[in-house]
Amino acid sequence: MNLEEALREIERLKQIIDEKDKEIEALQKKKNAGRKKNNAQWQESYEAFVELYEQGLSMIEIIEQSECSRRTCYRYKSYYDNIMKMKEEK
Repeated sequence: MNLEEALREIERLKQIIDEKDKEIEALQKKKNAGRKKNNAQWQESYEAFVELYEQGLSMIEIIEQSECSRRTCYRYKSYYDNIMKMKEEK
């Protein structure tokens, strides 16, 4: 490989690096991580929790019967308790 070929190869590799840097930047701007916002699926899951909770089932029974994780069930319970508290204050 002579000097001219090496310089061309360096330029080609720099272009590849620039393209990859742009891809990385675009991926970093995406925010796919973390808990999803309240959407239809969340609403269905929460309503299923409320139905079981209002039937008088214990948290352990709800966790076993629902598709929610333990943490999610307790998060739903906290959300439910806050809503009930706000309703009582009105």
